[in-house]
Amino acid sequence: MDLQAQRLTKPAIMRAVVLQSDRTLIVKQVPSPQLLPGSAIVEVLAVQVANFATDVISGALKYPHGQPSVVLGPSAVGKVLHVAEDVRDVHPGDIVYCDPMVGSHSNNGRHDCILQGWSAHEPDSLETQEKYRNGAFAERFVTPAECLTIIRKPELHSMAQWATLIYFSVAHGAILRGEIKAGQIVTISGATGGIGSCAVLLALAAGVLAMGRNTAALSRLVVLDPARVVPVVLRPDEALLTVLKVALKQHEVDVALDIVGHADTPNIALACLNCLKRNGILVLDGSMDCPLPIPYGLVVRKNLEIRGAYMSSRSTPQTLVQLVESKVLNFDQLEVKGFPLDTITECVKQARMASALQFMVLEPNK
Repeated sequence: MDLQAQRLTKPAIMRAVVLQSDRTLIVKQVPSPQLLPGSAIVEVLAVQVANFATDVISGALKYPHGQPSVVLGPSAVGKVLHVAEDVRDVHPGDIVYCDPMVGSHSNNGRHDCILQGWSAHEPDSLETQEKYRNGAFAERFVTPAECLTIIRKPELHSMAQWATLIYFSVAHGAILRGEIKAGQIVTISGATGGIGSCAVLLALAAGVLAMGRNTAALSRLVVLDPARVVPVVLRPDEALLTVLKVALKQHEVDVALDIVGHADTPNIALACLNCLKRNGILVLDGSMDCPLPIPYGLVVRKNLEIRGAYMSSRSTPQTLVQLVESKVLNFDQLEVKGFPLDTITECVKQARMASALQFMVLEPNK
């Protein structure tokens, strides 16, 4: 074993946010990660904290995390420190976006993908999770090199702004599933949330009906492009279908993106489905805590499609980085607030209160 390999395998200490068995967070010293075949060790510069992080931490969402004392944190932007001997396309010093989707990519039907540092939902995922069990709420973490996308112009934005690529990736996945084209009419329910507001930004080539209950957040979205973004304020005492049809002014919708998190009623998704034109597409990219009753006859008569969208493709981060570097996608429209590692509790609290275009980011090495 050469000297460099010895240094990498020798235990070292770093600081990390650890989720303990009693579902509380603690910042403590833990062993530094070790290289695995095909992997890289990344110094974490910024990692976005999800709006629903409190539900993951408390166990309300029942995300499986394997053994207790796990480091959470899906995705990150960071600097590559070390790469395994079999890694050729990223190098120490590269600034990278880290895609959290980890798993096999064979043609043999194995479904073992995880969101590193977050969740493992498939039957075969626990083995993958045990291998890459810790996430990016730490000074460093190890992740497969295939999950890394090089950011060649990192100076264009702060690392905290680049960290929002995770939500833009999820939104981009939904837009691809909807096959959205310029000139179409698109409804986005959940537009005042983090992922929903990213979807509005990415869908501006179409006419967008941004739907949400937060009037102030909707106003921030309209400012993006008043000619294309039409706000639709949802109130529980109103008939949603009627509200939508008034906003549409007799037009029909080409694509509806449902990005509402933890919906306790199917009414919003059903209203969007009812407004679709013939051959329209409903994309489900949120979460619903109740059944979705499908109007069978309507779907058949209008030849509608209902598609699920989970995360994004492996090529999506590269596409988004190119959009940012070419200044088509502008992070300056975002409100991003950074937090040092010791303030994780406050960061999680503020992330829960964030709305459209507002993001809370952990910066572990500040």
